[in-house]
Amino acid sequence: MRQTCQELGRHVPGLAIGRFDGDEVRVVRKGVNVTTYSMLHSRTRERALPKAIRSAPLVFLDEAHHAMTEARTRILRESFDPASVRIGLTATPDYDQQRALERYFPDLVHRVELDEAMRLGLLAPARVWVAVVDGSQVEMIGGDLVQEVLLEEGDGRSGVALSC
Repeated sequence: MRQTCQELGRHVPGLAIGRFDGDEVRVVRKGVNVTTYSMLHSRTRERALPKAIRSAPLVFLDEAHHAMTEARTRILRESFDPASVRIGLTATPDYDQQRALERYFPDLVHRVELDEAMRLGLLAPARVWVAVVDGSQVEMIGGDLVQEVLLEEGDGRSGVALSC
């Protein structure tokens, strides 16, 4: 929450930014209010969402894949004005056929494929290695592979290491 508010303030100087979470309740009438799914859930049940949040004409749902359940959909429906525009943002669009982003947010505005995101520098640098070695187990120590378990090419077994 703190980082989101700081980044908004850095990118849009002079913007009134409210924060509505367990640590801080400071809502603004004209500007942007930042909250969490958890706060929406607890306050919708109590019918205690501030008017500035309930009447927001534009709602951005970060990590929108977390909104892909019937309970969360109901909370979002009950929390905001039915006329508000809801925009879901996520890098994890589909879990399966039932929990697919377009079922919950049917009007796709923009999609960036993984290779394009890499070219644009939108992804964090690689920090994890995944190895597939013919069903063998690969030992990980401190986030790094034990190099001896990766096989040399041409020994009859496959060994592949990919950065993620």
